[in-house]
Amino acid sequence: DSFDSITGATFAPNNGFELVSQRAGNSTPLVNDGQHSQFTQEMKLSGETLGGKLNYTAGIFYFTDDNDTSFANISLPVTGNPTVTQDRVMKNDTTSYAAYAQFDYQASDRLTATVGLRYTDEEKTISFTPNTSPIATKLFPPITTADLVAAGIPTKLSEQLVTPRFAIDYKLTEDAMVFASATRGFKAGGWNARANFGRLALAFESEKVWSYEAGARTEWADGRLRVNLNAFFMDVKDFQLPAGYADPQTNIINYLTRNFADLENYGLEAEVSWAPTDNINVFWGGGTQRAEYTNVDPTVLAQAANCRARLAAGQSTTNICNVSVVTPTGAIAEPVRAPEFTSTLGVNGTFPIGETLKLQPSVNWSHVAANWAATANTPIGRQQARDTLNAGLTLRPSTGKWS
Repeated sequence: DSFDSITGATFAPNNGFELVSQRAGNSTPLVNDGQHSQFTQEMKLSGETLGGKLNYTAGIFYFTDDNDTSFANISLPVTGNPTVTQDRVMKNDTTSYAAYAQFDYQASDRLTATVGLRYTDEEKTISFTPNTSPIATKLFPPITTADLVAAGIPTKLSEQLVTPRFAIDYKLTEDAMVFASATRGFKAGGWNARANFGRLALAFESEKVWSYEAGARTEWADGRLRVNLNAFFMDVKDFQLPAGYADPQTNIINYLTRNFADLENYGLEAEVSWAPTDNINVFWGGGTQRAEYTNVDPTVLAQAANCRARLAAGQSTTNICNVSVVTPTGAIAEPVRAPEFTSTLGVNGTFPIGETLKLQPSVNWSHVAANWAATANTPIGRQQARDTLNAGLTLRPSTGKWS
């Protein structure tokens, strides 16, 4: 849906353990148990007018999300007994209202213009209370909502945003058309809810993106050959990512999700489908992209410079290099999960066996170029290029549901 925004709770962990830090042989698991409920409702109206030249879709949307999570930090030393360092309950609620409309106007037999608009009004709240668990000894007092207020951290985030969409397509011939579009969207902000202290439960702002596309859809050889091309550019402002933040009381660097950079991604995509006979179809799809962080915050650039200086001087780089988006060598990392090239090549067919059965063989080969899974581009977080070969053979009746 062109109008959808990304919403949801800031922190809705699964039950179980989550290892959040490890140093000097000690580990600090985050034990959590949450209850989560969600309700959404949408009402939509669609139709046409002006003699069929104007198609429209309009609607209203409601979303509410309630999340109560009890979680504790437990210090597990190499020797000795575990220590509960903190225990608290977090309540995180989201309410979102939206209204939208899209109009597709057929200006001529060849030209269609599209205008869409969505208005979103979203509110999030967060609160912390001490856990009433029977655990008596805790190293630190639990976070409370008052701690956030005292640190000047908002306990409510509101967003009112208009996100439009503009598109145009033009039929060159009965078998070829070109198009272009521009769409705006957003991803809501939230809080760093894993913080041990209220002053570190910092809020981060929403991401906002403009996405641009242009391309062509074509058919050749009486519809047996189809070629589709697409180019895109994505410009994200206030991208949400982890980076260093100095605790104002201890001056210790903590790595928290905040808005430390923008993100750009651009690329090309192509699809080709060819049916040399009525029984065989050959297809290929591929894409290339280039993603990078832009307008990186000065604190992150300073961290990268400090990393390089310490490496040159042979000094310790712990908690400076190889964290956030600073690589082990002091460069700004590449965004994760953005392979520069992907490709899928395959062929399938349908062959009758007598008058009652048909055999459908298929084979395809997919390739994904190497890419990063680790935010800091740690070598162990490098996903190497991989290839997957799939083949299948299906027998089914000419009419009927079994296979």
